[in-house]
Amino acid sequence: MKMALAAENKTKPKKKKKEPLTLRRILIDLFKLYVFYVLLSLIIIFGVKDKLVLFPSQDMSWKACLPILDRDLKCQTSKISIPTGNGNKLAGLYIKNPRSKFLTIVNHGNAGNIGHRIVIAANLVGAGSSVLLYDYQGYGESSGEAKLSNLVPDAEAAYDYAINKLGYASSSIILYGESIGCGVTSGVMKDRTPHAFILQSPFVSLMKTAKDKLFFMRTLPDFIDPEPQLNNLAAVERKHPPLLLMHGDKDNTLPCKYSQELFEKASEPKEIFLVKGADHNDIYCRGDNSVFLTLKKFIESI
Repeated sequence: MKMALAAENKTKPKKKKKEPLTLRRILIDLFKLYVFYVLLSLIIIFGVKDKLVLFPSQDMSWKACLPILDRDLKCQTSKISIPTGNGNKLAGLYIKNPRSKFLTIVNHGNAGNIGHRIVIAANLVGAGSSVLLYDYQGYGESSGEAKLSNLVPDAEAAYDYAINKLGYASSSIILYGESIGCGVTSGVMKDRTPHAFILQSPFVSLMKTAKDKLFFMRTLPDFIDPEPQLNNLAAVERKHPPLLLMHGDKDNTLPCKYSQELFEKASEPKEIFLVKGADHNDIYCRGDNSVFLTLKKFIESI
């Protein structure tokens, strides 16, 4: 009996001793948790970033206003179709101002479509420029899919269309970026040099804005900066054509501190105009026409 018990005890597996909770063990567990956190954040960034950032609209009811636009601005508006590098077509409007040699290409924000930028176009025409409005892929009547990776190539296609089809030289082109379109404008300027550029309600970079707005992004290491970077700071720090920054001083979406930082770090020539009392989407709603007058002065000076 004793021999049987002894044999049973020998064959019974010994329980593993629990590893004591040491500082080293705590640090290893925290590191594993951080790696998991980073991987989860990257899945979010790369998996759903387009839907988190882009809000295209296909509402075309604004087109009823086009005859009024031509009448009031004494311009001729033409519908255009811009081919993209991936085989899609960008729908756009070419508003020709017969009294100007300049063409301003508007790279618009992340929501709506060109119909929501008619006010911008009207002010630019009044300030002394023709205007090219176009929609990114997936916006308005443009074919394709709304993706962050398409924004800069679409803007480059619009720029090249202005040169090759509309007959403008780079020395007559002004780039106008609105909100996320500021980053698009900066992306275009890596390989193309317009005569001047305007950044309305910009950010410093897309990643910095994401870290400011999304708490889980703040712990990501700095080397993680997915494409497209849409880095306005990099564009204004290097040598560039005349720059005008405009921003509402009550902007709750992209605070005006971004424009102030860009202006402080930008090389010359540069100007900044903070619109008193304006939020993100209403800088053209001021009763004093201050934005229009700023645009006019800037275009006349370049």
